[in-house]
Amino acid sequence: MRKVINFQLIVIVMVLVLISFYCIGYAAEEILTWDKTFGGIEVDMANSIIQTEDGGYAVAGYTWSKGAGREDAWLIKLDENGDVVWDKTFGGSNEDVARCIIQAEDGGYVLAGYTESKGAGRYDVWVIKLDEEGNLE
Repeated sequence: MRKVINFQLIVIVMVLVLISFYCIGYAAEEILTWDKTFGGIEVDMANSIIQTEDGGYAVAGYTWSKGAGREDAWLIKLDENGDVVWDKTFGGSNEDVARCIIQAEDGGYVLAGYTESKGAGRYDVWVIKLDEEGNLE
């Protein structure tokens, strides 16, 4: 009798687990709006993302696939559908990385990170102020 009850309990638990996985998978499909990748054949990383005033997004990070040097700060502006509006790289011949981003009150952007291409030492704090199109101000 005890073995039958344990077997029934195991079957019930397994059914509940399977139902849970099905529901989670179904919910994830319903929630996912879009899924995009950006970059080239080298290392390209995002470190920060914000939603912008226009409903789009701005992604800050770095790229080895484009730009002036080994690793350049990279800002990608996306529309509300995740399509690229524009992208810009910043940096020199060495390692230059954007770690975070905010949207300024004037609609432009401020990136913070570090640079090895400029400054007084090996790695220096780097702050970049850009207009709403990603151009240096």
